Amino acid sequence: LPYTVKYICGTRLILKIADLNVKKAYFLSNGQQELQLIPHGVLDSIKYRYPGNDLGAVYTPRATTFKVFAPTAERITLNVYSAVDSTKATSYSMTEGDYGVWSVTVKENLKGKYYAFNVFGAYPEFQGKKDVVDPYAKCVIGKTGRAMIINEKSYGKKEPLETKTPISSSVVYEIHMRDISINNDSGTTHNGKYLALTQDKTAYQEKAAKGKKATKISTLLSHIKELGVNTVQVMPIQDFDNDESNENEYGWGYMPRYFNSPDGIYSSNWKDDSKVREVRKMVATFHKNGLRAILDVVYNHTAEGFYGEGIYSFNAFVPYFYYRFGNGYISNGSGCGNELRSEAPMVRKFIIDTLCFWTDFYDFDGFRFDLMGLIDLETMRRENASAKLMGNTLKYASRIAWPDQDMINLTFRNRILQLGPEWDGINVKYSPFRKGIIIWHFPGYTLKPWCNIWKNTTWPIYLKYLLKSPYWENSLHFVCGHIKGFFFFKFSLW
Repeated sequence: LPYTVKYICGTRLILKIADLNVKKAYFLSNGQQELQLIPHGVLDSIKYRYPGNDLGAVYTPRATTFKVFAPTAERITLNVYSAVDSTKATSYSMTEGDYGVWSVTVKENLKGKYYAFNVFGAYPEFQGKKDVVDPYAKCVIGKTGRAMIINEKSYGKKEPLETKTPISSSVVYEIHMRDISINNDSGTTHNGKYLALTQDKTAYQEKAAKGKKATKISTLLSHIKELGVNTVQVMPIQDFDNDESNENEYGWGYMPRYFNSPDGIYSSNWKDDSKVREVRKMVATFHKNGLRAILDVVYNHTAEGFYGEGIYSFNAFVPYFYYRFGNGYISNGSGCGNELRSEAPMVRKFIIDTLCFWTDFYDFDGFRFDLMGLIDLETMRRENASAKLMGNTLKYASRIAWPDQDMINLTFRNRILQLGPEWDGINVKYSPFRKGIIIWHFPGYTLKPWCNIWKNTTWPIYLKYLLKSPYWENSLHFVCGHIKGFFFFKFSLW
């Protein structure tokens, strides 16, 4: 094909090619070596910007419609299974429509059945006969490569938030879903599960000393209410990289796989829709007890890879499209292997769609954005302007990692609270009056002295400036327990 070189940046060659067919694989050859060309920016054109809000599986008792965004695919088959471990599928060919969206409608009641896709195309990353699950799936079953079809109207009513406390008076308590209840003395019958936080009046029964009465210490929801907090921040529960069948596996949660599905490792049964029902119940319980629920979300990277078994969702439907590249290589500002390309219109749409889903369906009251510096400004502006995410939705974010240190300042102004750990790749001096972020200055490597903050000579100077700051009343203050029982304050302005 004839082409012209648009520009060269380091090892990155940008070509302009007329009449490019995005479904074909192209290679650039110099006579000795061949390099595969990746259709990236071309898929950002208006031709591929789907405006609908029905991607994924949309269920009704009479029919379920499946839609996936896959403009570079040549053929897609939907497989429906009666059981998660069944080897027999009923298969349906999908049809490509406008915007590179493929669809098929199955006219029968599919509630409780399982589905997956086979995606074929010219690119070697397409998995062909291997079952893969679409990014919009709402009930993914571990690493089976299948998702469950659910009726969103069958999970009970949402509970209104029973509080008059304004967002500006939020007192946030962060929890890890497993850690808060895994101990057998935590007073729950659902150790390490979502349901542990649906039980009230739980307590630890302290053994009585000789001649004294035994005392009870409140735990879980009862303890949270006793503390006087009014907001619970739940560490990531969107489906992440783990083995859900292993109850003893520890899941940190910061390697997301599927963003619309809760993880099954904290549910009573990981093989069905228990996780959907139990997360809804947990949030409803928070609301009945006057507590806002904040979800910690990770939209800066995923656990997905680019080869073989590492491909299972984004790259299985549109290879490379969802991920950011720099100088010809996969960007890794997250330090986790990749970055979501949030600036791409269909990736931006995905992020906002999933945030709306967790707000609308699960009734979460806000979000804490992990490594928000890797999310482009326009995406966060549009997220902030989304009708479903405005109003009483509380939002705040973690510190920037590797990109431009000024991104947060320009993004949020006074709309989004800013909180965060000092995850800096380099040592940078703090700026006490810098609006949007606070940067700690430590001698030597930034992360090493976390537990020695009280010994840090910078601390008294910093506190002096902070107390004089005109932004003092517009700040979020918090206390953390860390390794070996050390405690320290963090402050972040917005």
